[in-house]
Amino acid sequence: MMLFVRKRMAGNLQALRQMRELSVADLASRSGLSVDTLLALESGSVTVPFTFELLLLLCVVLDVEPNDFFEGLYCCLLYTSPSPRD
Repeated sequence: MMLFVRKRMAGNLQALRQMRELSVADLASRSGLSVDTLLALESGSVTVPFTFELLLLLCVVLDVEPNDFFEGLYCCLLYTSPSPRD
């Protein structure tokens, strides 16, 4: 289940960045994060933890609310049974 949540948040991060017409390099420059870190987050990689502090930083930089990163999760979680691999 957690992998599903991580992938959804990764897709939402990419969509929010693109809605602001920012490249990964632009977002890296504004946030102080490395391009590699942002690419890992946008791919849903488990190598970079999506912490609360990181979420808040990205909210400030992208001028969005924390719930924007969870868009589409509630409905999907209601109708998706967890897989033993998640």
